Amino acid sequence: MKERIPEPEHEISTKEVLEAYRLSIPEAQELMVKWMLQKERKLRGIEDEIAYKIELAKLSAACGLVEQAILQLEEALILARQIGVSRKIREIQSLPR
Repeated sequence: MKERIPEPEHEISTKEVLEAYRLSIPEAQELMVKWMLQKERKLRGIEDEIAYKIELAKLSAACGLVEQAILQLEEALILARQIGVSRKIREIQSLPR
């Protein structure tokens, strides 16, 4: 049985996640997962999912999780190409490498 991560009492901000990683707080990864779950619950369509993956990639990179950031950008690019969202493709391709 999977362990269920409890709902946080408040909306977790990207700033909180970044600060936790910056300070090397042991719960930083759990905080990131909670942030991700909050964001995923709000997704309403493929464009929301693409935007979320881009946001997650930026946050991951800022936290030093480069491999995760690259993976998320690749997934966002694949989704954008599948549905032909050219502005999202350009946004992804313009991000610093």
